[in-house]
Amino acid sequence: MKYQMDEDMLPESMLDIEDDKIQNITEKSGFMYPDDNSIMRVDHFSVGGFQFSKSLILKDNFKFGLRQREQTVDKQAGNQEPEDYNSCDEEDGPDNGLVSYNQVGDTEFWLQFENGTKFGVEQVQLKRNPQKLIRVDPPPPTAEEIQTKKEAIEAYEKAAAKAAKAKQPPPTDHEIPKTPEPTWEAKPLSHLD
Repeated sequence: MKYQMDEDMLPESMLDIEDDKIQNITEKSGFMYPDDNSIMRVDHFSVGGFQFSKSLILKDNFKFGLRQREQTVDKQAGNQEPEDYNSCDEEDGPDNGLVSYNQVGDTEFWLQFENGTKFGVEQVQLKRNPQKLIRVDPPPPTAEEIQTKKEAIEAYEKAAAKAAKAKQPPPTDHEIPKTPEPTWEAKPLSHLD
C-alpha cells in the first residue's frame, strides 16, 4: 500500500492503544435523497468490536438526527458504569419529588439550528418515588399519667405476689398503661415536590 505523509497533516499528539482493543476500525456511510429536498446520511462505525450508528438529516438549513446516548456507549465499552439518575444523595438527589425520570432506550434526537443552537429530545419514563417517612415522637407523659402507671404496677405486683403464695398463675385482669410508641408519618411536601 502506498501512502503519502504531509508534514502539515501530522497530528501534534497520538494515542498509544493496544491493537487487540481497537481491532478493525470501519466506517460506512449511506446517502439517501428523498423528494422533500432533504439529504439523509446514515453512518455506521465499528471500533473495538462494538457497532455504533448515527443518522443525520439536512433540510432547510437544519441538521437533525438520532444518535446513541454517551453513557450507554460507556457502559457497552465497559469503561465505567453510567451515573444512575436515581442514585444520588437522599437530600440532594432527584428523588425529592413525587416522581423520577428514567431514560428509555439508548438513542436521543438532536437538532442544530442555523445560529448554532442545539436542541435535544429523549424519551423518559415517570417512576413514582417512595414516600419518605419521618418519626413522630409522642408527647412526654404528664405527672398524673406517671402516677397512675406506678399505682397500676404496684397493684399488679401485690396481686401477683398473693397469687404466688396461693400457688396460682398471676392475675390477668390488671391493666398497666403502656408507654406510647413513636409513630411514622409521611414527610410533608417541599418546594421540589
